[in-house]
Amino acid sequence: MKFLFATRNLPLTRFNNIMNIFYIVIIGLFLYNIDKACVCYIWANKNEVGNAMYRVFSLICVLSLLMASVSCVSDDNDVVTTNESSQSEVETTELFTVEIKDFDNYDFRFYTYSTGVDMYAPEEETGDIVNDAVYRRNREIEEMYNITISTIDSGTLNEREHRDAINTMINAGDEACDVVLNIGKQLANQALDGYYINMYDIEEFDFDKSWWSKQLVEDLSFSGCMYFCSNNLHYEEFAASKVFYFNKDKIDEYQLDDPYELVLSGKWVINRMIEMTRDVNEDLNGNNIADNEDFYGLLTTVSHNAWAVCFDIPVWEKNNDSIELVAMSDKMLNAFDKIHSWYYDSIGLYTWDSYSKAINEMRDMFKAGQGMFVFGFVGDSGTYYRDTDVDYGIVPFPKYDENQENYRVFFGANTSNMFAIPIFASDKSRTGLILEALSAKGYEELIPVYYEVALKDKYMRDETSVEILDIITENRTISFSYCYDNWDAGLGFGNCFQSEFKDSFSTFYAARENIVKSRIQKVVEAFT
Repeated sequence: MKFLFATRNLPLTRFNNIMNIFYIVIIGLFLYNIDKACVCYIWANKNEVGNAMYRVFSLICVLSLLMASVSCVSDDNDVVTTNESSQSEVETTELFTVEIKDFDNYDFRFYTYSTGVDMYAPEEETGDIVNDAVYRRNREIEEMYNITISTIDSGTLNEREHRDAINTMINAGDEACDVVLNIGKQLANQALDGYYINMYDIEEFDFDKSWWSKQLVEDLSFSGCMYFCSNNLHYEEFAASKVFYFNKDKIDEYQLDDPYELVLSGKWVINRMIEMTRDVNEDLNGNNIADNEDFYGLLTTVSHNAWAVCFDIPVWEKNNDSIELVAMSDKMLNAFDKIHSWYYDSIGLYTWDSYSKAINEMRDMFKAGQGMFVFGFVGDSGTYYRDTDVDYGIVPFPKYDENQENYRVFFGANTSNMFAIPIFASDKSRTGLILEALSAKGYEELIPVYYEVALKDKYMRDETSVEILDIITENRTISFSYCYDNWDAGLGFGNCFQSEFKDSFSTFYAARENIVKSRIQKVVEAFT
């Protein structure tokens, strides 16, 4: 996404401008002193030789200043030209080329959780820059296509209740909505039941455009099919990226390595994070009991599923028209043992089995200064930590080791809305065209406001965190297997760390291997 880097040359431009002015001043002072010396010589030697010398030195002064000015202007123009070129590329690399049609005041409807009503179709501007960017984008598309954009509230925040409401709607056969919004793992289950249209059958979608993530499209595709995805229709794919926040003051107090420097040097690996957290514990209330009133090295739920993805460990391996179960590997076993020991054999971790039970208490403890690190999402910086007095930083999940080429940032199949088109859509061309237009305008107008202004300028606490945020964003990914694995009975990597499964990964795998293989067969049949 090229717009993310549009402003990186600005500090260098300012620096060059300042240096150019400095050089002009120095040259001017130098020439002034030479000129002054010449004048003194002429007054002392009032003759034609002195006058001739004065004229020569004056000419030298004028030419020197002109050369300095031209040089500085040239240098400045070079920088400005480069910057203008960069800015122009940001603005024009992806021109809005989506076809425009008149849809005769059609009501384009999103079916969503209760929380999605204002997120996807706010009714008014509120002064919040992100809300207002969504509102203005929607109004613009409404005018271009002669439509209205609205949401249908399923009336619940519970993922299973929302899934059941969608099932009821689709099974009724009523064309009640145009687009379904739900978390990835539930969309996957419904896709296998034939509820959604293959997105590759919608000609209006151009997956080569910048508002589509090539990584996500690749991750969610198999055998020429993709039944749901996420793009710049909205900012959730940024906000739902899984990360860790850290307390900078506590890092300094414990004289630990700067997490920023570890990330930037490629040395932010799981062993280092374990070393920094496993023995950090302060009994703040003095009761000699590890409870939620103490200080810990890490606050986290054990049930989140990012580790295998972030360690670049495959669970399923897609081939052309087949899928192989590859979870049982030496790397997976080593990773399990490492994380398991860290979770259950350390005094420095305060953990919760359930994410839903953990999330609010975990955030509150970090805001109260009770955690050196805390598990979270990029979006937490604006929704939960914006008003905290804790001076925090943000880092991606660590790599498995330094041999791993890139950080991998899991954006949640269980936490972020993605979209799908119901099988009952009578005009999939219209749906595709409007979605593509909303996504293109989202890329052009919404995402820069959320990413560059809200996240970087308002929510991040320092300049280095902005650089880290770019690394997080550039390395976002999702896993096909984690979406389509049957999470209630499959190999969701987070499940194996819950207390009832903590004996060994081999035991966990053996109990579920046949179930997962049957699931894979169902996925292959649905896609091929």
